[in-house]
Parts: sequence; structure tokens; C-alpha cells
Amino acid sequence: MTDQQITIPTLPDLMHGIEQWMTERADGADIPADLRAEVDRLLDTSPSTADDLFKLIAFARGCHTVAEERRARDDDGTALCFHYFGQIMLEEAVRLIGRLAVSGIEHLGETRH
Repeated sequence: MTDQQITIPTLPDLMHGIEQWMTERADGADIPADLRAEVDRLLDTSPSTADDLFKLIAFARGCHTVAEERRARDDDGTALCFHYFGQIMLEEAVRLIGRLAVSGIEHLGETRH
């Protein structure tokens, strides 16, 4: 038996990992198809769970980081696209927070007048 330490990643660890994956994938001149597909998938879905909320926020952060790096390279067109994608994801995250809150209130049977 070996003494291996197992660590469970925290949400900030996972968020950082997604951000790092996105910036590494977007490092070249062209945006790779898998990164474009993942962003497109998030923008085309109807989020409804806390997991979806996490993904929206993590990928929005990644989009903003990619935008900053592209802006630093004078690639303003790509930077603007990624900034815009990040903003759309954050807007969707805010809407999802509202839907989750309403769902929780309905589940508890509370009413506000």
C-alpha cells in the first residue's frame, strides 16, 4: 500500500483550471475548434442547475481573461468577441440566480407581498 495524498479540488481550483485551459487553448493565432465549441455550447444551452451556474461564471472569467490577453496582443477584434461572450454568460448567470431563487422560494412555500 502506498501513502498517496488525495486532494479534492475546490470550486476556486476548478474555476482556475477552466480559466487556465481557456487561455492555453487561445494562445495561438487562431482560436481552436474545441474552445469555440465549448463557448458555443454554453451560449446555446438553457442553464437550470447550480452546476450550470458555476460553468457560466467560470467560462465568463475565462472569456474575460482571453480578451485581456488578446487585447495585449493588439488583437482587438478577438478580444471584443471574447469580452462579449463573457458578458453574455454573466448575464445568463444572473438570470439563473433569479430562477434558482424563485424555485427555492416556491419549494419552501413562502410568498412575499
